[in-house]
Amino acid sequence: MKPRGLSLSVKIFLGTALVVLVILGVTLAVTARSATVAADRSVNRVLGSAREALDAQLAGRASALAQTAEVFAGNGVFRDMVRQRNSIDLLDQSMVAVEQMRADWAQIVDEEGTRLAKSDEPGAPPISLAASPAIGGALEGNIITAFGVSDTSLFQLAVVPIEENTRVYGALMAVRFVDRSLAEDVKRAAFDQLDVVFYLLDTLDQPQLTGSTLEDETMLRASLGALYERAASDSA
Repeated sequence: MKPRGLSLSVKIFLGTALVVLVILGVTLAVTARSATVAADRSVNRVLGSAREALDAQLAGRASALAQTAEVFAGNGVFRDMVRQRNSIDLLDQSMVAVEQMRADWAQIVDEEGTRLAKSDEPGAPPISLAASPAIGGALEGNIITAFGVSDTSLFQLAVVPIEENTRVYGALMAVRFVDRSLAEDVKRAAFDQLDVVFYLLDTLDQPQLTGSTLEDETMLRASLGALYERAASDSA
C-alpha cells in the first residue's frame, strides 16, 4: 500500500502557519527597521539641537566679549596709559578689564605689538606678539574673534584696537575659557539627555580634556582617545 500523505486539513493548517510566520517575520523586520530609523532621527535631532546650541553659545560669547572689550578700549584715560606705555598702571587696568568683561584673563600690547601687561601674569615679559594673527589683525584696526590654545586650555578670544581717529596705539585682548561652565550652558540649551565634552589636541596630537558635563572625569580621560578617534572619523 502507498503511504498515506498529509490530510487536507493538516496541509491547510501548515500552509496557514507558514503564511503567518512569514507575515510575522516581515512585520518584525519592518518594526525593527522603523525603530532604528526613529532612533536615528531622535539622535540626529538631539545632535542637531546641540550643534545649534553650541554655535549660538560660542557666537554669543564672542560677540559679548568683543563688544565689552571695544567699550573698555575706547576709554580715553586707558588709551593715554597705553600711549605712555605705563606697565604698572596697565597691569591694574588689565585686571579691571577682566572684571568688567567677565573674562578669564586679558593682555595689552602697544602699537608695535609688544606686550605691556597681562592680568594673570604680573611678571609677564614684554615680548613681541605682533606675529599673532589676532594681535596683528587688531593692530591693523580690525576687531578679531577666534579660538586659541594655551598649555592644556582651550579658549575664545577677542582682540580690539586701542585707537583714536583711526590712529592705532595698541590692542586689548580678552579671553574666556571653553570649559565645564560652557559645556553645562550648552547642555541646558539643548536636551537633558545630552552630554558635552570639550577637548584639545596637544603637541603630540593627543586629546586633552578641557571641560565636560560628565561627572566621572577619570573614566572620561581614560576613554578620550577612543572618543577622539570616533569623532575624527565621522564628518558629522
